[in-house]
Amino acid sequence: KDGCLPEGEDEGVCIPYGLEPEGDVNEKCEGDIQIGLFEPGIQCEWTEPPPGDPFPNHRNVLTTPLVADLPNNGVGTTAILIVTYNYTDGGSQSGWGSNASYYGVIRILDGRTCQQVGNVHDPANKMIAATPPAIADLDGDGVVEIVSHRAGTGVVAFKWDPDASQYVTFWVTTDTGIVNQTRWDGPSIHDLDDDGLPEVISGSAVFSGVDGARLNPGQLIPGAAAGVIPVLADVDDDGAIELVAGAVHRWNIGSDKWEYVYPGAPGSRHYAIADFGTPGLNPEDFDPTTLDGVAEVVTVGGNLVRLYTLEGQQLLQGSLAGGGPPTIGDFDNDGFPEIAAAGGTYYAVYDIECKDPSPGCLGNYIRWQQPSKDASSATTGSSIFDFEGDGQAEAVYADECYTRVYEGTSGEVLYSAFRSSCTWYENPVVADVDNDQNTEIVVPSNPNCNVACPAIDPIHRGIRCESGDDCPSGTCDAGFCRCAGNDECPAEHVCTTPIANTPGNGNTCRAQRPNGAKKTGIRVLRDRLDRWASSRGVWNQHAYAVTNV
Repeated sequence: KDGCLPEGEDEGVCIPYGLEPEGDVNEKCEGDIQIGLFEPGIQCEWTEPPPGDPFPNHRNVLTTPLVADLPNNGVGTTAILIVTYNYTDGGSQSGWGSNASYYGVIRILDGRTCQQVGNVHDPANKMIAATPPAIADLDGDGVVEIVSHRAGTGVVAFKWDPDASQYVTFWVTTDTGIVNQTRWDGPSIHDLDDDGLPEVISGSAVFSGVDGARLNPGQLIPGAAAGVIPVLADVDDDGAIELVAGAVHRWNIGSDKWEYVYPGAPGSRHYAIADFGTPGLNPEDFDPTTLDGVAEVVTVGGNLVRLYTLEGQQLLQGSLAGGGPPTIGDFDNDGFPEIAAAGGTYYAVYDIECKDPSPGCLGNYIRWQQPSKDASSATTGSSIFDFEGDGQAEAVYADECYTRVYEGTSGEVLYSAFRSSCTWYENPVVADVDNDQNTEIVVPSNPNCNVACPAIDPIHRGIRCESGDDCPSGTCDAGFCRCAGNDECPAEHVCTTPIANTPGNGNTCRAQRPNGAKKTGIRVLRDRLDRWASSRGVWNQHAYAVTNV
């Protein structure tokens, strides 16, 4: 194309594939990942709006950040979307907008630099600050829309206006059946009728993505109440979409109604689904080593983590103080799924194959657990990703004080960086936010609680190394960088005595939380040498799944 060649280069000739001369050819279009260690690095952060912004006090982020290709960040670039808040409460002001002075404003940030490139706000339809929005192309024009919960009740959708170069109100509805109730849950977007145009779901209310018309007026599924993020998926491989919120309901395309199909799980707060095995006549006959293509249901809430078949057989029950949205993945690399969930005092991985006594298990149904601190809500979520591309998944979780990456098999903390939050349903997200073919972690923060945090992460042993070349000090011993002073540690790390049972000799660089430090906005974390495996530049809603968008 004209203008594509560097200055001074000839246009050249296009040679058909397979003819000489040939360069290096990769027939499978696959590349090896350079597996490396977790070395902390901060790519960028957004802590406040630029001077002159119309919402100078909207800095606190209470919800899961989103990642997508948005038009106001330029074609082919990735943006980060966050909801910012101008107050410090954890009650009705942030939960449903009881005070008109306190509300959410969407910020759109350049994923490469965290520079703010736009705001989204409608003063006539203010957004709930604690609600995570959702992003998708609702009308099939090739440009994504943004939807969020309105203060008080309802849903508002925003559409890109190329003439104004900003997002403007697309449609508004107040018909959700949930009024003046805390909505820490967000809307979800799914194509329920398989016509190529998705619907917007709030609780159990279903709206046309094109104009916001209510498709199932008057229908309310009791389990899909305020504060519940239902799961929408084809759970039984019949080609239809089901809603999981306690009982399981199937969307009937002909009647535009949810129809009861399975008892599922008792009412809870958070749900997830996956194929955990093959049910038998009784719960004890369940085979976790044979996957049958039909989902089981995970519920977290009321201090319990439970696993059920669609027919209501309870397969697993574990205790947890509080409990946030569950994360499902193969944490121990055995080819079968496990459940991760966070509570008020620890983050744990539950495994149906851990039955006392079981080698490698901490206890009955518990693969491992690590202390955490979330006394404010005890309902935060987490993510899972194979950062090193070695087939071993890692978990990412942020409590009130620190963001940590855990080794999936053991729970060992591989990476730690300080953050602050009073905690809602938020979780760190994993995505390629700058199109560099390497993954980053996006972490939200707010200073809303006077949380007492440890000055040094009590479960972080220190920065890892394979050789002295990985360490500022030039000294690597037993897999950890050794240091003689803070000048031999990266920013926000301190040279100090390692925790008990750390192998080797000498002090290590451990994650530090400066005295009284609090964060606002978001921070993008990266590996110092950009060795993390590739991922998509997408995280479009709180209940994101790679099969849904």
